Amino acid sequence: MRSHIASCSKVQEQIANCPKFVPVVPTSQPIPSNIPNRSTFACPFCGARNLDQQELVKHCMDNHRNDPNKVVCPVCSAMPWGDPSYKSSNFLQHLLHRHKFSYDTFVDYSIDEEAALQAALALSLAEN
Repeated sequence: MRSHIASCSKVQEQIANCPKFVPVVPTSQPIPSNIPNRSTFACPFCGARNLDQQELVKHCMDNHRNDPNKVVCPVCSAMPWGDPSYKSSNFLQHLLHRHKFSYDTFVDYSIDEEAALQAALALSLAEN
């Protein structure tokens, strides 16, 4: 996956077009560069905050492996198509199977589900 991201012109174009960090107020600290805007999540079990997707998986595996509670997936509920009230019966398996990659790499949040479907169909037809 990393080699694909490094060599794919479409991914590189998306990274180049990501909004750049701009401080809210003047600062003496250096401004970071080439840092993509990443979403962070709270653990649905304990509320630990500011976990990116990979950190959320690791945190839950390390700290909540045997927690039987049904919880809402914070990654899914943050998606435009997500259901913020749906509770997964096996959250850890859901995390491991549904969130193996970052949606930011593959999803255009500026379009709705129907437009995304139409774009995917058009690209699929164009490839043949």
